[in-house]
Amino acid sequence: MGQIEFGTINTNALATQGLGAQKFGTAIGSGYKKIWAELTRYENALKYTTPTIAGFNASVLSGVGNNSAYGSTTTVTLRRPAVQELGLNYANGPVAVGYSHLESKTSGNEAVVSATAAAASDVTTKYDTFAATYDFGVAKVGYGLQNAKNNAGFDTASTPLSHALDTKAQMLTVTAPYGNWLFLANSGSRKTNAQGGAAAVQTALNGQKSTFTGLGAHYNFSKNTYAYVMYESAKMNDADMTAIVINGVAGSNTTSDRTRSVTAIGLSTAF
Repeated sequence: MGQIEFGTINTNALATQGLGAQKFGTAIGSGYKKIWAELTRYENALKYTTPTIAGFNASVLSGVGNNSAYGSTTTVTLRRPAVQELGLNYANGPVAVGYSHLESKTSGNEAVVSATAAAASDVTTKYDTFAATYDFGVAKVGYGLQNAKNNAGFDTASTPLSHALDTKAQMLTVTAPYGNWLFLANSGSRKTNAQGGAAAVQTALNGQKSTFTGLGAHYNFSKNTYAYVMYESAKMNDADMTAIVINGVAGSNTTSDRTRSVTAIGLSTAF
């Protein structure tokens, strides 16, 4: 019969990204929300997943969105867009493959009083996410990619500007066990062909490429408990720094340092 879920449901895009990222998951070193879109879960959603047959299963998710808004009187941002997703998965022996085609659509109410109303309302953004891993025994290799595009048109300003989005991200991961140790490595990038923001933002970012590196090591004390050290370094050349607050001040696309490095050390246990 399969499985039915409703509420705030995890997407197959999240599972697919996690497959490619392997033991990095969505944590430090994974590239999640840096080069990968945040497609974690959606409110007001219903999801059906088929039974697994010969290693294959499929899922369909539909979310009606949430029109409750926050922001000022000049911008309206919805909590969640409406969303539709088709997911496909295969796992058999050393091979695992995942795919997600997800479409999210903004409401006609979004940004209704801004100059970008024509571009911001009723916009459908399509995300295609793919990942595959192969376990060689001495190491497991994973690859993932994600393409994002939308159908945003030109805004209503006196000099119309296109707000189309077009990005391509990819990553290559390797995990290798050695005794009680597990070593992890991840290298990825995202190319922005069209950013879709204001004119100055597009001038600064269109055609730029961000790069990402993640490294880590786990030491397993038992089946459920391990210590870890994780490191990531990202150079976000295609990120809009004006939308990022650094030490209480908005960043700059011309002067802000685009390199970010994070290290984490900790202990994880499952009950």
